[in-house]
Amino acid sequence: MHKSELLDKFGVVEASVMRESPQATHYAGRLADGHQVVLKVLSGKGMQREGAGLRLLAWYSGAHTVAVLAQERRAVLMERLGVELLIARWQAGAVEGAEDVVISLVQAVHGAAVPVDELPDLQTHFAAALAWDEPAALGAQEVLRGLLTEADEAVALHGDVHPRNTMRRGAGWCLIDPIGLRGPRVFDYANMFLNPWDFADVHKDAGRVERLAEKVATACSTSPQEVLGWTAANALWWAEVRARRGFGIKYPMGMVQRCVQSTHPT
Repeated sequence: MHKSELLDKFGVVEASVMRESPQATHYAGRLADGHQVVLKVLSGKGMQREGAGLRLLAWYSGAHTVAVLAQERRAVLMERLGVELLIARWQAGAVEGAEDVVISLVQAVHGAAVPVDELPDLQTHFAAALAWDEPAALGAQEVLRGLLTEADEAVALHGDVHPRNTMRRGAGWCLIDPIGLRGPRVFDYANMFLNPWDFADVHKDAGRVERLAEKVATACSTSPQEVLGWTAANALWWAEVRARRGFGIKYPMGMVQRCVQSTHPT
C-alpha cells in the first residue's frame, strides 16, 4: 500500500517525513480531531528485524509503551510523543537514575499478558552468532549454549531496550521500537551494559557493570552471573552483526571477554 493510501486509510492529514533509515520511514501528522500521530512504515529489511516488534507493540496496552492506534501489515500508526529521550539523563551524568527508569519499565512490560508463540525464540535470534567462525567468540558461544539449554522461561521480550528507545510521556517514560522476541526476562536487560554505544567509557567501568548486574539480578530474581552471561551473549550477537556488515568489533568483543571472564574465570 502506497503512502497516500496508508494516510487515507488511517485518517492522517498534513503528514511530513520525520526520519528515514534503511529499516523504516517515520511520518509526523495529525488526525482530523487534532491528535498528533506518527506513521511508521517498515521496509522489507525493517520487517525482518522489527516485524515481530510491531505485533508485540500492538499487543501491549500502551501504558508503558508507545500506544498503537492502528496497524496495516508493514505500517503502524502511533501516538506522537514529545522529543525528550532518556539519553538526555545519560548526557547529564545521571546514569544510575536512567538505569532505574529502564529497569522499572522492563519489569512493567514483562507483567503484561501478551501472547508469545508468534515471537521468535532466542535460539533463532542467536543462530548466526552461534555459527560465527571467530576464535575470540568461542568462550561466549559456550556460555550462550549453556544459557539456552538451561532457559526455562519464555516471556515476551522487547529485545532492544536502551536510552534512545525510551521516551518521555507526560510525567513518566515509555518504551518504543521493540524487535519482539521470547525467552527469559533477564535477557531484556542485557543491552543496558552495551548501549548507548557513544558512552563506551561508562560501559567499561567495572564497578558500574558489577553494580548494574546486582540491580538487574534483583529485578529478575536471578544471579549476577546469569545477568553477565546474557550480557556476553548480547554483545556476541552485536559483534557478529557488525562483523557481517564490515564494521569494527573491538568494542562489543571487549564486553564479551569481560563478562565471560567474570562468569567463567578459568
